[in-house]
Amino acid sequence: MLLDLRYAFRTLRRSPGFAAAVIATLALGIGANTAIFSVVHAVLARPLPYENPGRLVLLWHRTVNSGEHSLRIPAPDVVDYQEHADLFEDFAFTNNVTDVVLSGDGRAEHARVGLISGNFFEVLGVDAAVGRTFNPGEAVLPAEAFDDTTFTAPPSVIILSHGLWQRRFGGDPAVVGGTIQVNDQTMEVVGVMPAQFELLMPAHTGLLADIDAWTPLRIELGRFRRDEGSWRDQDSDNTGAVIGRLEAGVSVDEAQAEMDVIAQRQRDEIPFYQNAGTRIEVRPMDADIVEHVRPALLSLLGAVGLVLLITCTNVASLLLARAA
Repeated sequence: MLLDLRYAFRTLRRSPGFAAAVIATLALGIGANTAIFSVVHAVLARPLPYENPGRLVLLWHRTVNSGEHSLRIPAPDVVDYQEHADLFEDFAFTNNVTDVVLSGDGRAEHARVGLISGNFFEVLGVDAAVGRTFNPGEAVLPAEAFDDTTFTAPPSVIILSHGLWQRRFGGDPAVVGGTIQVNDQTMEVVGVMPAQFELLMPAHTGLLADIDAWTPLRIELGRFRRDEGSWRDQDSDNTGAVIGRLEAGVSVDEAQAEMDVIAQRQRDEIPFYQNAGTRIEVRPMDADIVEHVRPALLSLLGAVGLVLLITCTNVASLLLARAA
C-alpha cells in the first residue's frame, strides 16, 4: 500500500494542473452531497428529542364533505379521547403562542409564551433541567374559581426555556421558585427546560420552535366550548394541536382504527360533525412534522446526486483525455 501511495503521489506531482482539476472536481461533487445529506439526515432521519418518540402521534380533524384536513381539534374533544381511547397512554393539548412583555426587574423584554395542558411535558417525555414541570393541582384552577366571584386565584406558574433563562437571568438557578412579571401578572417560575429542548410541530399549526416560556391553560379542557358553525370559524383559543402517546406495542394503524370508532360516535352525537363528515387523523409525529419539507429535501438530495454523477463523468473524461 505504501508503494502504491508513493507511486500515486509521484504521478500527481508530475502533473499538478491535472491533479488540481481532478481534486477540485471531486471536492465539489462530494462536498455538495455531504452538505445536503447532513441536512436530510438531521431533518428526516434523526429521531425526535423526546422519550420513545416512535410512540408519539399527532391528531387532527378531517372533513370528508369539504375535503379539508389537518384541522385543529376543539379542546372538549381531548377529554372525550382521554375517557374512551384505550390504546393511548394520554393526550396533551396546545393551542396558542402569545406575545407577552416580561418585566419586574427594571427592564422590559418581549417574549413568546406557549399555552399548554398541564400534562404536556409528561406526554412528550421531557423533564426540566432545573426545577420541575407542572403539577396537576397548579395547572388547572379549581371549579369554585368559575362559580365564586369572590375567589382569588393563586399566581400562575411558568417554565422558562434555557435560552431565556441564560439571556435574562444569567443562568441563575435561584430564579426557580421566584416570581416574574408577565404582562403585569405575577407568575411563579417552577422550572427551566434543557438547552436542547424545542417544541417541534408542523408548520401549519403556527406553533413555532422559538418559544421562550410555557404556562398551563389553567382551564379544564372540558370547560372550553365547541363552536358548531363552520370549521373555518373555529375560535383559535378553543382549538389546538393534540399530541397522543401510544401504549407500548400499539401501531399507528391500530390507533387509527380506535379513533375511527370514536369519530363515528361523535358524528352520531354532534350534528355539526355529522354534517361535515368529520374524521380523526392519527399521524406519526416525526413524519407529520417534516411533511411540508420532505418533497423538497428529497428532490434536492436527488439533484446533488446527479451532480456527483456528472462529477464522476468529468473525472473519467479527464483521465481518458490524459491517456489519449
